[in-house]
Amino acid sequence: MKRISINQQDSEYNKNSQFGAELVRTVTVILLFLVAFSATSCAKSPTISVHPRSFDLGTVRVGEIIELTTWVKNTGEKDLIATTRSMCDCILFFTDLPDTIYPGDSAIIFFSYYVPDTADTNEKSIVISSNDKKNKMIRVKINSFIKKSKLTKADSTIVLLPWQSNNPEISAENNRVLNELLPSLAKEFNFKPMPFEILTDKLFNDPLQRTKPPEELMRKWALLEGIRWIIAYQIRMLQDGNARTDFLLIDGRSEYPIVKYVVSPVDDLYDSLYTTLERIYSNYKGAMYQAFMYGMQTKWQRQRKKILGLPLPKLKLFDIHTKEEINLHSEKGKVLLIHLFGLDCEHCDEELEWMNSFAQRVPEDLKVWGISVDIGMEEDVKEFVKDKNLTYNILIPSPDESIRLDMLYGGITPQTLIVDREGVVREFIVGFNQNIVKQLEMQLNRALAE
Repeated sequence: MKRISINQQDSEYNKNSQFGAELVRTVTVILLFLVAFSATSCAKSPTISVHPRSFDLGTVRVGEIIELTTWVKNTGEKDLIATTRSMCDCILFFTDLPDTIYPGDSAIIFFSYYVPDTADTNEKSIVISSNDKKNKMIRVKINSFIKKSKLTKADSTIVLLPWQSNNPEISAENNRVLNELLPSLAKEFNFKPMPFEILTDKLFNDPLQRTKPPEELMRKWALLEGIRWIIAYQIRMLQDGNARTDFLLIDGRSEYPIVKYVVSPVDDLYDSLYTTLERIYSNYKGAMYQAFMYGMQTKWQRQRKKILGLPLPKLKLFDIHTKEEINLHSEKGKVLLIHLFGLDCEHCDEELEWMNSFAQRVPEDLKVWGISVDIGMEEDVKEFVKDKNLTYNILIPSPDESIRLDMLYGGITPQTLIVDREGVVREFIVGFNQNIVKQLEMQLNRALAE
């Protein structure tokens, strides 16, 4: 057997000890690195925050369309990828979430709840799925109690809804209006007066009172309570000593209210208000036509305010000639000039002629699209396009897109939109004239330069 000296043994022992120490240090470093990497990885993860996560809509009406929004925020330290889907055909999305929500950024989900034909307690939801490991799926709930309309064609019920005042003069005259106006109108036009208390609590406690225009809220309750007309009014003093009475006349069977005001001495307030209402009801068709025109303008202004600065709403469209489905959002990187027209639009010819000429001289990174609002009239639109010799892309929404179209289309033609390279709406104009042409060209040049 080979003998090893004590010195040799010590040398081998020292080598082994050094090797062991090095191994321990290496393993320790690796473990510390893995722990640090694991901690870093956990810290730098996407975290989804959704607000609100539920909507309690209270009482809603069959067929009512309720626009809702919820926000998705990334409060983590890594990119958030999230998608949405509806758990009901009665929920329609109008915008998609971006491909990526960066740390600290937020994105809005804009959707509508189309109240189904089910008079009962109802719970619907949308689902948001994401790469947040702790919250892979979040459900946003929509709760409501659905009722059917009670209003019939035979109803002639009417309610006077006052806005109370602390001014003694106005209060005295207001009491006269409350006590005498409806009986006088009822006698002359065969109306059936109802007490305003039937509506006040419902309007005051409605969860949608802060998100819906007052005339829409009042019309909803008029339909649910079987009230044909609501006259909501407010009296206030002017600096010259006269009183001004502003009022809305809500017809449960009409989408748009009659908006009027009367200025008179306080002592003549009742007579002035009665005379104005008498004229309205004596020429009701004419008054409703004016209300329709005013209502369309108001609707468009709301639409414009709603979509400016936001991604172009989703809309399923088809090319009128090729029947190819067109995805407006697939054109990111290009500027879009989109105009909406109708076959019965008397004011669209000039714009169509200008668009046809303009489309032939645009740069490659600008696209011109015409959208016909005449859903279900494909053959008529084809014939119209042929007669006008329109050479640019003419699109028509699919038959099931009427709700989405209504959320984009303000009801008046022509309407024109400019969408930038990121798919964001930068301009929304109604009408057409030479001043609008100048405005369009200026906005297009700005969008193309960005």
